[in-house]
Amino acid sequence: MFQPIVKKSELISDLTNLYGSKITTADVKGYCASHGYKYYTITRYLKDFKVTRGKWNLKVTAKKVAQIEKSFEAPAALPATQQSLIPTKDDTFVQFGSFQDVKKIIQSRLFYPTFITGLSGNGKTFSVEQACASLKRELIRVNITIETDEDDLIGGFRLLNGQTVWHNGPIIEALERGSILLLDEIDLASNKILCLQSILEGKGVFLKKIGRYVKPAPGFNVIATANTKGKGSEDGRFIGTNVLNEAFLERFPVIEEIISTRRLVHIIRAYAIFKNKAKAIEVCVNRFDDETKQAFMELYDKVDADVEFTPVDDTPQS
Repeated sequence: MFQPIVKKSELISDLTNLYGSKITTADVKGYCASHGYKYYTITRYLKDFKVTRGKWNLKVTAKKVAQIEKSFEAPAALPATQQSLIPTKDDTFVQFGSFQDVKKIIQSRLFYPTFITGLSGNGKTFSVEQACASLKRELIRVNITIETDEDDLIGGFRLLNGQTVWHNGPIIEALERGSILLLDEIDLASNKILCLQSILEGKGVFLKKIGRYVKPAPGFNVIATANTKGKGSEDGRFIGTNVLNEAFLERFPVIEEIISTRRLVHIIRAYAIFKNKAKAIEVCVNRFDDETKQAFMELYDKVDADVEFTPVDDTPQS
């Protein structure tokens, strides 16, 4: 019969103090060498804490690990794959404004995050929905508020039939399905949406709670709508809108305040979509003030005389 040579509680305490709660084979062998114990003997004490081969978590018992793994394998609380996410086409919709540009971006199936701004009620969201309906593309719409956080977007554990199961958030559903993700009213968000940084770079996301990496399926893209351009509302018309993180805004090709190297890459990708140099430049510097836009266009005009830009309109909008 196995005879204890040390109290289990003392062993766990010693290992935790020396190596932390997550230990490896190397840690156990080092502990055995310094205390004169046999590796096989010590690992028998640790059998309830084994996570995988050569790894132990001193805060999680084997029983709990099995329960967690079972939760990961359980179905999502709401299997979105059984639903049709293609918007219904509205025959009364009249194409206007940037509809054709939005449609071309979606039709290209290139990853090209797009930021649409404009006054409330001018059809920003509806135009995206109808573009997807026309192209028969799936659309997942997320209404952003000041309370929206990583759990709302990425997903988390939910209680289903007495069990804790992982439930994909709308971001993960869109990534896996290659859908269009619509972040509606993005300028109402707080800094909690910075969890989207890697997604807006087209790199997918690592779900740290379940240890799984989700890559974007072909066709996945992000479109955000807002009443402001991410700098808040100076005139007070849109109370509640926030100043968005500059690094977050930089992920969107069609907005920016400084012409960075990344901005030039955005222009090249826009040209791949629109096949028009002037159009590509204009949409990618759209967020600049008129003076900056004009200066950049004049600079480019000097190196490419074949391009004709639309004159900047200085007339105040009503």
